[in-house]
Amino acid sequence: NPVLRRVRGAEGYERLRARAERFRELRGRLPRVFLLPFGTLARYKPRVDFVRDFLEPGGFEVLGDRGYETPEEGVRDALGAEPEYLVICAE
Repeated sequence: NPVLRRVRGAEGYERLRARAERFRELRGRLPRVFLLPFGTLARYKPRVDFVRDFLEPGGFEVLGDRGYETPEEGVRDALGAEPEYLVICAE
């Protein structure tokens, strides 16, 4: 007999948020995610918005949502921000 376990939809985000808070206790800040958008604004903006709306409730500080002309320009900004994660948002 399989047993159904009651699960609240927010449990995953609550666990993620708790891990982000532990990170803050250890490092003095939330974990950072740097967004690296390429292409036209109309093409990358929905991706940027999705990633930001997905990660911020989980306790991440999301940085760098402006578009970049070259990969080198974006990487330079990303390295300056010292993120734990980098997300490329492109066509």
